[in-house]
Amino acid sequence: MIYDADYPWDVRVEKILSTLGDYGCDVHLICRNLGKKPTDEYLNNIHFHRMPYFNHDGINSSLSFPAFFNPLWLLTILRVVKETSPNIIIVRDLPLTLSAVIIGRTYGIPVVFDMAENYPAMVRDIWRFEGIKLANLVVRNPFIVDAVEALCVKLVNSVLVVTEEAKSRLIARYHLDESRIHIVSNTPRLTDIYWTNSTDETPELAGAAKLIYIGGLQAGRSLEVVIRGIALCADKFDCSLTILGKGEGEPNLKKLVNRLNIREKVFFKGWVEHAAIGPFLSASDVGIVPHPATEHTNTTLPNKLFDYMAYAKPVLASDTKPVQRIIESEGCGLIYGHESPEDFQEKLRQLADPKIRAKMGANGRKAIEEKYNWEVDSRNLLAQVLPYLPLTLKGRGITTSLS
Repeated sequence: MIYDADYPWDVRVEKILSTLGDYGCDVHLICRNLGKKPTDEYLNNIHFHRMPYFNHDGINSSLSFPAFFNPLWLLTILRVVKETSPNIIIVRDLPLTLSAVIIGRTYGIPVVFDMAENYPAMVRDIWRFEGIKLANLVVRNPFIVDAVEALCVKLVNSVLVVTEEAKSRLIARYHLDESRIHIVSNTPRLTDIYWTNSTDETPELAGAAKLIYIGGLQAGRSLEVVIRGIALCADKFDCSLTILGKGEGEPNLKKLVNRLNIREKVFFKGWVEHAAIGPFLSASDVGIVPHPATEHTNTTLPNKLFDYMAYAKPVLASDTKPVQRIIESEGCGLIYGHESPEDFQEKLRQLADPKIRAKMGANGRKAIEEKYNWEVDSRNLLAQVLPYLPLTLKGRGITTSLS
């Protein structure tokens, strides 16, 4: 597997690696190395092949930038392929997919493209919300990214996507055969979830409806709409917002909180490791998914949606298509217009009723237990990977042949 960032840690990569390892596959991960960790390491049944690193942080970042034309990445991937003779290459996201295709085609190795993001749309969102930067004219140029994606989706053996909307986009835009596109979503493992609402965590505002947001604080997350909506609630009912995350947008969000004079209602906790979010979720009443509705967010699903549902918390979310589809079909929350603090405030007012919250929370948890979990998605993953592996899986008695 090829991953364009440092590891550890990424929840989706970790689940894919552990799933394949548990089925007896000999799993190797090639990843970036900004953290200057050992270049070769064996942990938890996974072989790690990290990029060579340089002591100067700036040089290290520049020379290891994930791009298909970066010779350092090409040489590293080539070395590991020669050493391990893999039966299949799984490449996470677009930046290094063409590199994987070049080497895969050269050595006759099937390539599976894990399209966890609609990368061209994400790049356009970066330009939209963060402005034009000189470096992005080359490394994050929407026209170049579009061309690379168009080439890659036709050259790989199959594509993994996270939503039905992403699958529909590939079929409509590139006329791909539906049989080559498979949905493996960002769902949680049932074994990772503490099925309880009890907690020692002290609520930030006793007696109030306690909201929680988990994720990045970059520009373009539309948390400003949420904060303004909370300010509108001041005279109607008590509520508070706990924010778990970090990002360059944090100073502006704090300024907005101060300007609206709601410092006693909004609490910035900083980044919390995914394994430690359980107590915060248990202490909360409503989970927030505030993303603006763009081409990018309309084709992807955030992990936080399923985290909230798993802990039986109703979800108050903006009107992005995949999130809205799930919330409305499962009856596990409410949707507001992504640009409207007034609509946010009105929907939050409806969730002030504990009985409504309990019913929607129970619906979400039931949906997680029955279908939105990694135990289901891992079977979809294995169905696409195992046919390429000419081996008998350890401890499972499953024999596959190269297709």
